[in-house]
Amino acid sequence: MGAALGAVLMAGSASAQSNFGDFTLSPGFLPDPAVVTGISGGNVDARQHGNTPHGGCVGMIASTPDHVMTLGGDFSYLRIRALSSGDTTLAIRGPNGWLCNDDGPGAGLDPVVEGALPAGRYEVFVGSFGGGNHQYTLSVTEIRGNDAAQGATTNVSTTGATMGQQAGQTAGQTAGQQAPSHDVAPSTGANFESFSIAPGFMPDPREFRGNSGGSVDGTTHGSTSHGPCRGMISVNPDHIMTLESGFPYLRVTATSEAGDTTMVIHGPDGYRCNDDFEGLNPGIEGEWPAGQYRIWIGSYGRGSTSNYPYVLRVTEFRR
Repeated sequence: MGAALGAVLMAGSASAQSNFGDFTLSPGFLPDPAVVTGISGGNVDARQHGNTPHGGCVGMIASTPDHVMTLGGDFSYLRIRALSSGDTTLAIRGPNGWLCNDDGPGAGLDPVVEGALPAGRYEVFVGSFGGGNHQYTLSVTEIRGNDAAQGATTNVSTTGATMGQQAGQTAGQTAGQQAPSHDVAPSTGANFESFSIAPGFMPDPREFRGNSGGSVDGTTHGSTSHGPCRGMISVNPDHIMTLESGFPYLRVTATSEAGDTTMVIHGPDGYRCNDDFEGLNPGIEGEWPAGQYRIWIGSYGRGSTSNYPYVLRVTEFRR
């Protein structure tokens, strides 16, 4: 699980629709994960909602949803987890009916609902198995294995807020990463610089600096046409690259003299990953559609705690 809270939002009171606050997410939201908090339980037996593809509806829930989550677009993958020191459950009513879970895979007593979710309104109930009330953190992420830290207590109830769009939202910087020494400040939502380019950009190449590594295992993102996803990456992207138009050819590389690095990029067309493109340095080249790309530079080796200074280069010139 990621060690940093994925969202820091202006606190809001509960709305008339929910007990602890409503929020809106759109694909590519930042920071990721988004988190809200509340207290589980109620006087309604969730078993009346039956069984769902994600598991049976169990536990005691409130008569009013704890949160109302609005998805502003279709998500090919979203993971919703309630983290708590007590035994909690999830019951979610969405456009396609009920989604319920008690103990998520690999999550202990924490409930997890994950998979493709269509746009629409979702009423989220966090229940207590066997009764009682438990403080919880609800973590919502597009990134596999990117749950918020268990036991997080920051209150980020978000009535009327759109995650990733309020000024002042920042995620804690991954331990061991230092800010770059040059004069481009890190942007909201990324550990280091974010940038926007269009075909014919100058100067070419563009260069950005950072430090690799983090607490998330990149292998959870599988393999891609550019190579397998490997290495330990941070919770938040190291850079956010926005392509204002499509590029028929673009090459993105990370060079480090200090260690073996990897690259994981999530964009409009899914994940692109690479390990050794030039020696031990990762790189990805080819055609890129317009849109936003989140870039992670990892440190090779499952469980690696190393952080390596690197230079990220972006160019239209072929080798």
